[in-house]
Amino acid sequence: MSTEYDTQEDYCGHHLAWPNNQLNMRMTANVLEGAHKKDVDLLVTSCPLCSNTTAYR
Repeated sequence: MSTEYDTQEDYCGHHLAWPNNQLNMRMTANVLEGAHKKDVDLLVTSCPLCSNTTAYR
């Protein structure tokens, strides 16, 4: 069953890993925290740079 969460279309910040690792980590944490609030068990994405994820509970 697919579910929606507030941060599912936010960028993970992967493209910032080299110039600004701390910002990258905060952006990734934000996406994951939004999914966690909805009790998401699995995130599916076609690309590590893709902000379009499908979440399953």
